[in-house]
Amino acid sequence: MIDDRDISTNPPPAAVKDAARGRVLMRARGLRKVFGGQVVLNGVAFDLHEGEVVLLRGPNGSGKTTLLNILTGNLVPDGGVIHLTVNGTLEDFTFPRCWWQNLNPFDHFLPERVAREGIGRSWQETRLFPSVSLIDNVFAAMPEQPGENPWNVLFRPHRVRAAEAAGREAAEVRLTELGLGGRDASSGDKVSLGQSKRVAIARAVQGGARILFLDEPLSGLDGTGIHSVVDLLRSLVRKHRITLVMIEHIWNVRHVAPLAHTVWDLHDGRLSIRRSPVTETVALPGEQDDLRIPDLFPDFRLARTIDLPRAARLDIYRRPGDAPATPVLQVEDLVVRRGRRLVIGENDSANGTRGLKLSIRAGDLAVLQAPNGWGKTTLLDALAGLIPAEHGSVSLCGRALTALPTWERFGQGLRYLRADSRGFPTLNVGESLRLAGRRAGEDLSLRSALSYGQLSGGQKRRVQIHALRHDRSCLFMLDEPFSALDKQTVAAAAEVIKTSFSADKRALLVALPASADAGLQT
Repeated sequence: MIDDRDISTNPPPAAVKDAARGRVLMRARGLRKVFGGQVVLNGVAFDLHEGEVVLLRGPNGSGKTTLLNILTGNLVPDGGVIHLTVNGTLEDFTFPRCWWQNLNPFDHFLPERVAREGIGRSWQETRLFPSVSLIDNVFAAMPEQPGENPWNVLFRPHRVRAAEAAGREAAEVRLTELGLGGRDASSGDKVSLGQSKRVAIARAVQGGARILFLDEPLSGLDGTGIHSVVDLLRSLVRKHRITLVMIEHIWNVRHVAPLAHTVWDLHDGRLSIRRSPVTETVALPGEQDDLRIPDLFPDFRLARTIDLPRAARLDIYRRPGDAPATPVLQVEDLVVRRGRRLVIGENDSANGTRGLKLSIRAGDLAVLQAPNGWGKTTLLDALAGLIPAEHGSVSLCGRALTALPTWERFGQGLRYLRADSRGFPTLNVGESLRLAGRRAGEDLSLRSALSYGQLSGGQKRRVQIHALRHDRSCLFMLDEPFSALDKQTVAAAAEVIKTSFSADKRALLVALPASADAGLQT
């Protein structure tokens, strides 16, 4: 169990070294950040040691991602001090910075400067280069490549080629460690969300990070992907003494908790720190139980299960007593490729390529569960018209959609909530909802004046789900709708979805990772 002593108010002296955790690599005192009059961080202080694994917790909107953004140079705090000794040399950053400090071009607190100091991070929203192969996505992070110097390219080509070969070999090893061997030639836009999360971690490690900040690294991963990532993180700590600070979704906390030495709890802008011996499991009361579809939608019962190719399945839930209804979505012989790779459909030696067939009726709550890389997001994108289908037909409430662009499909009654939380960062919450034809209500519990870019991942997801409220579309397609939400917010989000779901006219298609031990279960 965790020692509940709060150490944030009495941090150890600068000269003290914790032998169990190694030397202090990063020290922060008095970090403060205010957004639009709202205090997000208020006097945050900590010491971060070499080889330490930290689990950063807090409710949605508590400022976890804001803290990570500050510590990685992506956001400047309004006040406080950050000391870095990652590379053995002390670097001090005091905020707010004086105007004359900004005149020094080599002393700016920027992501690239912090990255050179050995600090890396991954994001909730993966940021791969979409048109570049996975191996080049990872290789690009390798620091101090000789090929970056034109002199070496012109007069030392052998050195450049040797360094590139070594870098690509290391990148390939990173990808293989994460279960992505053989996918190194795939471009960043042709892999699933879960696979891109693993690539992002490999890239951060390739960049030489000694402190690695991970924002929900297990989100969107199936069971196999989770075990691959956790094994890699464990190896990074044991073999290379890399320091980890992780934010993780409530459903995945139990997978990373055994790695953690320290728990940081962020509430009301303040950080409390609780430490546990390395040999003990960090117990997190109330965060061990999975939420299940019947818990979120208690009026529904499992009616039938449809087995799909490559270990996927479609579970159909209905309200007891509902009479058979007319089809809302019909998919016939659908074939979709990402480049030359067949994603939706099967290769049949006798009959050539065989497409996907499925039907969802009014009143159906259809849950698609499939492994990472199966093509869940590709399927939903194709149904929405965001990517072209090679073959097949799609109809909605008896109307053919195959030849229609995305906006006309939406006009026919289709709604699609994608797995990412992208929006217009400069629009505030009220403007974002008005753009979707909705208005902010008290139940959203977010200030309408906050800009979308200032919101946490969970808050962005809440805005997106709130935009579905009272929508009267025929079919709602939700790609991992409850990611980034805590347990209490998940229940509220499910209520919003239910207000828009009428059994006599509408259907709901939800895509989730296939795993017997991760995330939302059916």
